[in-house]
Amino acid sequence: MVINTKSIKKDPSKYKDKIKVKFPRVTTIKSITTQGLYNTKQLWVKTYNLLYSMDAFTWATVTSQDGSPLLFDGNNTPVTTAVLPNVDALAIRIKPVSWNIYPVLRFDVGGCHERTRNDILDYYGYKESLGGAFLYNVIEVRKDKVNASVTCTEHLTRLFRIDTKSRMANLHDVISRSDIFKNIYKFYVSGGYTSLGRWMHDGEDDEINIALWSPDNPNATHGHCVLLTQTGLTSVDCAEKHYSICGH
Repeated sequence: MVINTKSIKKDPSKYKDKIKVKFPRVTTIKSITTQGLYNTKQLWVKTYNLLYSMDAFTWATVTSQDGSPLLFDGNNTPVTTAVLPNVDALAIRIKPVSWNIYPVLRFDVGGCHERTRNDILDYYGYKESLGGAFLYNVIEVRKDKVNASVTCTEHLTRLFRIDTKSRMANLHDVISRSDIFKNIYKFYVSGGYTSLGRWMHDGEDDEINIALWSPDNPNATHGHCVLLTQTGLTSVDCAEKHYSICGH
């Protein structure tokens, strides 16, 4: 992953500055690639130090095994050097130590940003309900209850918990806007029938509100899992494949 690219050319008699790059969030730095101007003028940085910071104010230098500042090699053509061990940083500085004629440098930083929970939710297309009451994602692939739950777990969420009429109404409102689901309005949500003969939210110790069920439900003879339908919650065989809703 290329995170940034810059170039500099300074009067060596006045050169004091370091190149500074600040990332949008903490980043794992894995390698540095540098090269010079790469033309007939033959201008490049021969060696440089790499500094890093978690706040862009306090700096540490990448060191060699003996604790001295590690001297990275550059060239007029691209040279990639691994940063071992990798360092986590919000910002880095490249400090040229020696150069040919002028300290001219182009560079790339190889690494990866930490993936936050919000990054993952954005990646999988989670949406915010009207008023921002909850985040949800309708999984448009039919799966049985087990695999529907696995998908939500991979997104760092869970099958959507419906515990109030207002929450159900809000979800109905956003889903009904889609033409895709008008004729196939069945979605796995949190809930199941336990060995104690009670309908509970998944992984929790509270029962599903009886007012949320559709007429003639719940009925364990129909199955031990829970679907959201247009008329409310419905019992269903857990092996059946349906769409599902992840969220929180």
